[in-house]
Amino acid sequence: MTYQKVSFHFIKRFLLFLDLLFLFVCIKFAYWYRIGEHPSLIEEYGLFAMLGFSLVSLYYLFGSYNYNVSKYNLRDMLKQLLAVIIVLVIMVFYVYMTRASIEGMFGRGVLLGGFSLFYLSSSFYRWLIHLWVDETVSKQRWLVVLSNEYLPAFLEELANYKPKESYFYLTSEDCDFEVVKSLGKRHIGSFSELGSVTENGNWSGVLVGVTDKDLGAINQNLMRIRFEGGQVLSLTDFYELKWKKIPVYFLSKTWFVFSSGFTLVNDPIGLRLKRFCDIIGASLLGVCSLPLLLVSALAIKIEDGGPIFYKQVRVGRNSKPFSIYKLRSMRVDAEKNGAQWAEQNDSRITFVGKILRLTRIDEIPQVINVFLGDMSFVGPRPERPEFVEMLEKEIDHYSLRSLIKPGITGLAQVEYRYGASTNDTKEKLQYDLYYVKNHSMLLDMRIVFRTFKTVLKAMGR
Repeated sequence: MTYQKVSFHFIKRFLLFLDLLFLFVCIKFAYWYRIGEHPSLIEEYGLFAMLGFSLVSLYYLFGSYNYNVSKYNLRDMLKQLLAVIIVLVIMVFYVYMTRASIEGMFGRGVLLGGFSLFYLSSSFYRWLIHLWVDETVSKQRWLVVLSNEYLPAFLEELANYKPKESYFYLTSEDCDFEVVKSLGKRHIGSFSELGSVTENGNWSGVLVGVTDKDLGAINQNLMRIRFEGGQVLSLTDFYELKWKKIPVYFLSKTWFVFSSGFTLVNDPIGLRLKRFCDIIGASLLGVCSLPLLLVSALAIKIEDGGPIFYKQVRVGRNSKPFSIYKLRSMRVDAEKNGAQWAEQNDSRITFVGKILRLTRIDEIPQVINVFLGDMSFVGPRPERPEFVEMLEKEIDHYSLRSLIKPGITGLAQVEYRYGASTNDTKEKLQYDLYYVKNHSMLLDMRIVFRTFKTVLKAMGR
């Protein structure tokens, strides 16, 4: 058995390194070509750092580091061109406003030449990397060993993602005939054939999700595969690595006891650091969005003359209730018939409210909740007590969302659409559990960037 792997995390880091390296090289080359001597960036490291950070941030927001997508195309190139133009305009504006280095490293000729060369270079090596990734991923072959209880849910999950890699299945002897029939040629045998299939096959890895009863029949072969250098992943680990969520339908009663992670729940230093970042983030968001809030408040008042703000009880950390603040996006009598989920094209949402929800401006007043300590900047979205009581009865492990503070934005919000049903909530719970288990400041930063990206995408519709 041989093993092949493509690490998208490595590719993203490698691209980030290439972008910064080529930006440095292209600007130096443009300076040398225009001025006739080799420059030093030591005196202007601050400007170059700002330039690099701005460009990388916009590339990220425009999806230029996302390689789990279709082939590199003209649309990707245009988005990168837009990012380069925006940063170029910002730098030219800054240089002329501060009169800094007009004839030096960041003169207009050097900037224009360096940026043009960088854009062409970055587009070319992205095209090459895309070709390599597509070719390599399309050759991946995963062997999936699943018990009857888990197979339908996994197949449904896989269908939602339309993967480029191939999956082949070993099932139990008593697997439902209709399920086996639906797999077609992808069904290559039963658990008893695991040894021969892996010894004679070329696999990227083995994905395992079996009951204790089925494990005994395959455990020795799984150990052999691992000791031979093959990759053996549990269903939970695969979900975390591949889709950044935790499959609630597969978790055993002891998984939360023995699984690693969940350090944010009781780490005093981590909680203080997160609180500090919450205050900084809420302050910046509050100040920067003040003009938007004033315009939105005026629009709400003009439309129907009703209240500008909306206060509602939500469930916070350790199931403690608190009042959340939002800009009102629905009619004043929206809940005359009791609490209910907002639906797509909900008639209760006002015209101004549709815009506020689309751009998420209605959520900005929740910075007040962050200052009060009821919420964090990033975390699971808080739900209403009426819904929480119902969902805890219908969805296993739902109460674990309340181990940490709820957030203005969260992983489920950037990875999944707006949910208005129990099934949607169950899907979002899988992302929330991943966040609680794997929290880090870097993950928070990624979610914040993804939120801005989601808002920009919504505004562009």
